[in-house]
Amino acid sequence: MKRIITLVLILSGVSSMAQTVTDFASTDVTSDKRFTLRGAASSHGIVIVFISNTCPFDEYYYSRLNRIASDYSGRIPVVFINSYSGDGESVAEMKSKAVAKRFTAPYLEDKDQAIMRSLKATRSPEAIVLKAGGDGFTVFYRGAVDDNAQVATDVHNHYLAEAIEALLNGQRAPRPVVRPMGCVIRAN
Repeated sequence: MKRIITLVLILSGVSSMAQTVTDFASTDVTSDKRFTLRGAASSHGIVIVFISNTCPFDEYYYSRLNRIASDYSGRIPVVFINSYSGDGESVAEMKSKAVAKRFTAPYLEDKDQAIMRSLKATRSPEAIVLKAGGDGFTVFYRGAVDDNAQVATDVHNHYLAEAIEALLNGQRAPRPVVRPMGCVIRAN
């Protein structure tokens, strides 16, 4: 039984890694500028992190995500995407949260959940690193930011940072898929 479960997990990871994404567009709520995935095609890839205004897990990660966006600025674009709807998740509330938390990356709205569905995101925070190439992007890494939501000083595995470094250095992701922990993004 363990072998079957392991095989299913491996195959599901392989199929998600073969996913190609051609383009998407959204508005950055902090600048009101239009953002397109195609606009990032000149870089090695792009880091996308699904977050919300109200998920308690996301609150633990805002400063870590800001640090990642700052650390990799000029090397790989980082964007935050909010696919949540409901109380506390309006575009105006997103803008307010971005200002209050001093987001260092564009904060894109995805209220119709088209980007979420296209990238098959299910939780927040959930990170997806896309590798540029050919006619679009392929999923290079999908999953958790790190292994300890509540205590940043007790993190032992920096999954997202490791994946970004591997991509920038032309290597394979050390762990291409790591199960994200956090709030479920409910479909509209």
